[in-house]
Amino acid sequence: MPMQLSWCRSALYVMVLGWQAMAGAAEADPLTWRWTPTWRTLEAAVGQYAQAQRWRTPAQREAVADMNKRATDLAALGTYRVFTGDEAGAMRAMDASAVMRGETAASEAADLTALDGAEPVEALAAIVEEARSHQIVMLNEAHHVQMNRAFGMLLARELKKIGFEVLAFEAVYQAPAPGAPILGKAGFYARDPQLANFLREAGANGWRIISYDNEIEQSDNGKVPFQLWRETTAAQQILKKSIKNGRQQKVFIYAGYSHIAEQPDRKGQTWLARLIKQSSGIDPLTIDQSGFFAHPEPEDEQPLYAQIPGIGTSGLPFVLKRGAHSYAVLGDYAGRVDMQVFFPRALSAPGVGGRSGWRSTLLGLTPRAIPAALLPANGQRVVSAFKKNETVAATPVDSVLVEAGKTPPSFMLPPGDFYFRVKQ
Repeated sequence: MPMQLSWCRSALYVMVLGWQAMAGAAEADPLTWRWTPTWRTLEAAVGQYAQAQRWRTPAQREAVADMNKRATDLAALGTYRVFTGDEAGAMRAMDASAVMRGETAASEAADLTALDGAEPVEALAAIVEEARSHQIVMLNEAHHVQMNRAFGMLLARELKKIGFEVLAFEAVYQAPAPGAPILGKAGFYARDPQLANFLREAGANGWRIISYDNEIEQSDNGKVPFQLWRETTAAQQILKKSIKNGRQQKVFIYAGYSHIAEQPDRKGQTWLARLIKQSSGIDPLTIDQSGFFAHPEPEDEQPLYAQIPGIGTSGLPFVLKRGAHSYAVLGDYAGRVDMQVFFPRALSAPGVGGRSGWRSTLLGLTPRAIPAALLPANGQRVVSAFKKNETVAATPVDSVLVEAGKTPPSFMLPPGDFYFRVKQ
């Protein structure tokens, strides 16, 4: 199965800038969302080599001269497919990218030992209980998994109830005002409807949203490795805006992948959580949710995923409790974070409205049919649902990719009034 795509944890941030530049001036018509030309370009680029399962052995990969470019294109495509609502396609692209790079992992004896005697308990309740004794909580995500963002939104709801006030988002460059539309300039990942919904709800619930990512041009002229510079700057910004200068607010940090790691990775790289602890003396509660969920192809899943107690249920995300304040953590994050969230297979399977089960099970969203007039006569199009009081310049509340000749999925929407638009 693919690992956590360690190659892209900092490289992805850099590549994003280039991908955005590819789309350039496409926003003159607000319906021609800036990211769509890039998405179409990437779809065309990878069409001839999307079947990555052929390149699982080192010899197969070495025989392809441009394998790294292909893997990079696929990782980019996975990110952009999220914006279209193509969840399965996003995961397939990321999985294929990892296979091309040979980033697969096998279960280790320590993982099997960690599972011994571990009991599945509902994740939100367990995390909130642990958070009561912490000033900082850090949760990560896989950037191509909308379900992670839904869980982050649910955790934010609960943390707000117990006194957390500051919400720090990775790659959110312009914190939106409460009630304001979420625009593309809010941050690259804010183009995803689910992350935009997270931002909308957080603002409405009274969170003080802060940004902490700076532009790459500020990387001290290359004197400091980019990854370390980015982590150090992020730690400084978060502490300055929340903990230092007399502030003693409780902080929820939502970031990607290894930023929440309290110990260096196998390459010796130090990440945000460790730097925050070193700078402030505050021990954050760190939670990984970026790996243990169902994939379109079971062979791409974490090696132990199918063996984890509770994975086959139709229930809620859970953690594996081993004792008082002790939880099983498997794989790359073992010994580096405090807790790990596991998602039952049913949450990723098609459910209500032909959409992934988490939309109804976790968020309570309800289906609404796409108007027949918006369905394509041929080819594909992205159909989006917008809040009635927001323009098409805003990130929609939901988007789906529909294809002529196939049964269209439904929108999955919260209560409210919406209008619909298409993008060929």
